[in-house]
Amino acid sequence: AASAAGRERELSADDLAAIEYRKGEIDLWPELREAVLLALPLKPLCREDCRGICPACGRDLNEGSCGCREDRGDHRWDKLRELPGT
Repeated sequence: AASAAGRERELSADDLAAIEYRKGEIDLWPELREAVLLALPLKPLCREDCRGICPACGRDLNEGSCGCREDRGDHRWDKLRELPGT
């Protein structure tokens, strides 16, 4: 068990992750890469009120609608979308 701020807790597999150490160096690249990728926004925008671009045709949605059909996603979820409150 490990002590965190005076509290005991069991170690998980994540706590035991190994960092590679070779020839006097520690390879932090995998951890750094993961941290940067998780910090990036899923949909990067140029400004707060930007509507982005259409993922189908690439038109700038700030200039107006492109006319592409809005993708509703995976059709296997359609019955769940019909439930009240969705």
